Amino acid sequence: MHWGKEERVVITGQWNLFLAKCGAAAMLLVATQAYATEHPMLHQHPMLHQANRLTGLPPAEYATARDNLFATSNADKTAAKLIQTLQPDRNNWAGLVFLEAGLLRRTHPTDSKGFLEFEGMKAETYVLRRRPVPSALVELQSLQGESALLIELFLKGLVSYRWSSAALASIERQTLEAELLSVIGRSGHAAASWFLAHVAASCTSCRLRYLALGALGEAGKDPALKTLIEAVYEGRQINDIALQAAAVEALGNLDDVHVWPVIADSLAHKDMQVRRAALAAVRRLSSGGWNRVGNALEPIAAAAVASLLINERDPEVVTDAVETLAFMASPTIHDRLSSSASAQRQLRDGDGHPTEAEQRLERATSRVEWILERRGPN
Repeated sequence: MHWGKEERVVITGQWNLFLAKCGAAAMLLVATQAYATEHPMLHQHPMLHQANRLTGLPPAEYATARDNLFATSNADKTAAKLIQTLQPDRNNWAGLVFLEAGLLRRTHPTDSKGFLEFEGMKAETYVLRRRPVPSALVELQSLQGESALLIELFLKGLVSYRWSSAALASIERQTLEAELLSVIGRSGHAAASWFLAHVAASCTSCRLRYLALGALGEAGKDPALKTLIEAVYEGRQINDIALQAAAVEALGNLDDVHVWPVIADSLAHKDMQVRRAALAAVRRLSSGGWNRVGNALEPIAAAAVASLLINERDPEVVTDAVETLAFMASPTIHDRLSSSASAQRQLRDGDGHPTEAEQRLERATSRVEWILERRGPN
């Protein structure tokens, strides 16, 4: 059994049916997502309302207004109850983050002062200690348990951050912003996805937006799926290839079958950068285990990658496709690639020269075989 013409027609038909079902389900999911709270009174609590209003304040006024929230005697207990009881949503995530940051500053005042001067951010330290992992990233990762302070720093603290010098402020800020987004995306904080979706939607910097989308895929919680799919389609409308590529690749991190229609469409995109991002997304899906999104999707994905491999014109994408099939390596994939290569031999010209498709399939077969040999028997 191989991915010959007839089988590809059958698989394509099944694939399109699968896409149609998933696409409809995805649209229904996006249209009907809503947070049904069991604590309506807490959502209307005056302290949370005031905390939400801090979002619009300039950084110079923010710290004083935040600290004023804790002026009453029971403020700490009230803030703790709101943070522990409520789940962040699109309306309250910022307020809950600001309350948590304010509470951390009150309960851990010494630790919170260090958030204005990370040693690893200083240019001379970063250059000397950037391998194998930047010291700045290591420093921030140790603070994942205080992610509310990291989010607060990104939103309100960069204006007053103590950079090494005015000349180095720009490059140090770019480094800190990138590392903050990465660490927050992996922190598991309840508001991380909402924060990253906010950055992706509101930042005028393309660089920050792409970084936020990548981190949003790492965070993986609501509203990651909706935000990333919207970014893909926005990129298509405005012909922003980099935006599409960033969002498509990030979709590969999500444990949701509804990512596949967008990834599959992107495998056939006219731009190689988006096709490469889609292949990277397939590798990410495979690395997490197909059971996350449905084991039935694996052969469909493998057939789609094999089809791209046969028809692709760009050599870099061909290499990516071979490596993607190797990443997905299984005895079934090996046998199908081998059978498809055998079928291609029947299409050789009169001189017996192998077709380009045959050569590519043989290359992929050999790579998969090598991977399976290294793994050894299960």
